[in-house]
Amino acid sequence: MGALRTLIEDYNADPYVLTDTGGDLLMTVAKALDADPDQLNYLIRLYDKLSASDSTKLSVKAMLRRQKKDYPRSLKWKAIIRVTRFLNSIGFLRNHFLVGFKNEMFQTPLHAATERGDAEIVKILLEAGADPMRKNLQGRTAIESERQYGPFPSVRAVYEAHSAVKIE
Repeated sequence: MGALRTLIEDYNADPYVLTDTGGDLLMTVAKALDADPDQLNYLIRLYDKLSASDSTKLSVKAMLRRQKKDYPRSLKWKAIIRVTRFLNSIGFLRNHFLVGFKNEMFQTPLHAATERGDAEIVKILLEAGADPMRKNLQGRTAIESERQYGPFPSVRAVYEAHSAVKIE
């Protein structure tokens, strides 16, 4: 976590920076195969602190609930998203070489952590206000992602404890 904190605190890196595909630091940390809960907690505290002192900054809850369409995008990326959505809707991307691209474009932090089976990151995101019933651009909730990519009993237990509902 030292490098992330050093970049933000010592070198004044913008924690709200977006990647070229529209992802943010929350997404980057949540989807990492070796996701560090300390980094995620640091970002959550930082975003809460920044949004409390500056009303133009997004809070963690606002960041977790925004849709991909809320991200600033160039005309190129808007076209790519529309074409990818269409190809997905007709089933072209289900078993095709672009499947990885499709997954990268349509994930939310909660979906990414769920699809990897990372119960600890899922729990942190839910506690920070992520909505498990929010659908990604493919129309799938994070819980449905667990069914598709799992089964992950530990992730399912986190969802059940969070929602107090038995998930089938």
